[in-house]
Amino acid sequence: MVAIMYDEMGRRGPAITLKKEVDVCIADDNLIGTAPRRLLAAGILDSIAKLPESIHQKNVSSYNDCTLREYIQIINAKGIYEFLVNEARDLYANGREAKRFNDCILTNLLHTSIVSGFADGSGQLAIAHATYDFMRNYNTKRCASFLHGEIVAVGVLIQMAFNQDAPEEIDNIRNLMKLMDIPLDLKSINFDCSESNIKLFTEVLATVSKITTKAELDLLAKAIKSVI
Repeated sequence: MVAIMYDEMGRRGPAITLKKEVDVCIADDNLIGTAPRRLLAAGILDSIAKLPESIHQKNVSSYNDCTLREYIQIINAKGIYEFLVNEARDLYANGREAKRFNDCILTNLLHTSIVSGFADGSGQLAIAHATYDFMRNYNTKRCASFLHGEIVAVGVLIQMAFNQDAPEEIDNIRNLMKLMDIPLDLKSINFDCSESNIKLFTEVLATVSKITTKAELDLLAKAIKSVI
């Protein structure tokens, strides 16, 4: 029920809340199957982002650790993550001939939207998509040629490092990104990693992601350093 808006320069504008949700989404699997693989890869990483973002600043092992709405969001995000991480190589290599291609369309369009719906109203923008917003607003011209999911993917690596995910799990996502020719660091999305720019990036991410304690700020700085 939201329309993401941009201004004439390509910067993010205020989102518009619609009066009602869309009635139907029609997906042409032939059109999607013959589209450039770059689009598929970007969509996969955008959906993968839902899990590390859903657990941002959370420690959840059961439904008793959070609201039921948050728990449903996390459980669905885990299913999306597991499915896409395991199937992405086949999907990228084989497109519409991949074994679970139609499931991928359903997951990227519907299941991911369900997670976003449950996350709506949480009042926070987690790191992966906050990275995207920052680049569109502060690095607009230099990153204009990169897709939403490609920029989010770099943010996923920051988010996972901030979450203190296992190094092997982060490496698994990084290797998947490398296989699908997705940018792996800030320089690869044309961000000038000067000291002042990194300082601004860190401050903006901390503010919009509600990172305030010294321990978390130190974690964020270390996570950003891992993708410079």
